[in-house]
Amino acid sequence: MEITIARGGFSAAASTAGAELMHLCFDGKEYLWGGDPAWWANRAPILFPMVGSLRKDTAATKSGGICRMKRHGLAKFAEHSVYDKGDDFVTFRLESSPWSLQQYPYAFCLDTTYRITGPKTLETRFTVRNTGDIPMPWLAGGHPAFHVPSPEGADDAFEDYVLCFPDDKPKRVPVLLPNGEYDFSDLLTLPTVGNELPLTHRLFDNDALAFSDLSAPTLTLRSKKTGHGIRIDFADFPMIGVWSKAGTAPFVALEPWMGCTTSKGESDCFDEKRGMEVLAPGGCATRAFAVTVL
Repeated sequence: MEITIARGGFSAAASTAGAELMHLCFDGKEYLWGGDPAWWANRAPILFPMVGSLRKDTAATKSGGICRMKRHGLAKFAEHSVYDKGDDFVTFRLESSPWSLQQYPYAFCLDTTYRITGPKTLETRFTVRNTGDIPMPWLAGGHPAFHVPSPEGADDAFEDYVLCFPDDKPKRVPVLLPNGEYDFSDLLTLPTVGNELPLTHRLFDNDALAFSDLSAPTLTLRSKKTGHGIRIDFADFPMIGVWSKAGTAPFVALEPWMGCTTSKGESDCFDEKRGMEVLAPGGCATRAFAVTVL
C-alpha cells in the first residue's frame, strides 16, 4: 500500500513494503528513480540494521548470537505498518518478530518518517529503539536514487551532470576488492575539477563510491546545462555512497550511511563493523537526512 503526502506542488509517496519511498514529485515532475528492473528494480530502500554486506552473509555477535542477513539488512524485505499520518508526513513502523530474530537476534522498533519540511525538501528520519534486554548493535542508511537526466533536462545527457562537493580538496575513495570488500588502505583519487566531479558511467564500474571525509555533510547532483538536480544534506551520517548501475543506467543513488560494507581486515564480529553504534536496553536514537529538489 502506498501513502501519499503533499504540501503545495511538492509531493512524495512511500510504500508499506519496506517503507520504501516510491515517488518524489514537484509540479507533476518525477525526480525519484522509477525502479525499472532492466537496470535496478528498487527506488529508495531502507538500510537497517546494517549497511552493505557481511562475509558470507553471516557474522557472530558479542552477545553470543548470529546475524544472518542479506545485503543492507532486513528492513527492505519487511512489511511495515502505518503508525502515524498527516497531510505532509507519514511514519512507518517495523518491530522485531520471529522472522527478524532469525536474522538479527535483537528486539527492536524502527520508525521511518517521511516529512515535507520545505517547499521542495523531504526529510527521512529513522528512530530506532532497543526493546530488548541486551545491548543492540545497529547501523542505518538511505538509498534514494534519482533520474539522470532530471525531468527538466530533456536535452541533457548523463555526462552533463556533476557531483558538487563542499570544498575543492582532492576526493579519495576506498578501492572495492573483487571479494566485495572495501580497502581503506588503498584509496583511489577521483578526477575532480575544482569542487566538481564530472559524471561518467565508468565511475561506477566497481560499484559505489564511498565518501567518508567530506568537509561538510552535503552533496549536490546537478546538470551543468540547466542547474537543476538534487541536494542531499546528511549531518547525522559520517559517510555517503554514490552509486549507479554499471553500464548505461539513467539514475544515480545518493546514500547516507552510518557505516559500510565489510572492509579488508575487519573481523567477522557484527559489533565491530565500521561505524557500528550500540543502543543500551531501552535506548533510543534518531538519524535523519534531507533531499531538496533544485
